[in-house]
Amino acid sequence: MSYRIERPPGEERGIVIACEDHDHRREFRPAEKRVAFFCPDCGVEVEVALREDDWRPLSERC
Repeated sequence: MSYRIERPPGEERGIVIACEDHDHRREFRPAEKRVAFFCPDCGVEVEVALREDDWRPLSERC
């Protein structure tokens, strides 16, 4: 299972979640801060919470 989570460029950015193994994808509206994506082929649900502010200390950033 391989999932991709991204935020498209632009002001009104939502969340795009895609299952790369089965080519299923869904785009969520910018107002949705917590979303769930289900891939029917994998049988797995992924839940994502979007935070606008960076809550991690500088030492923990990738």
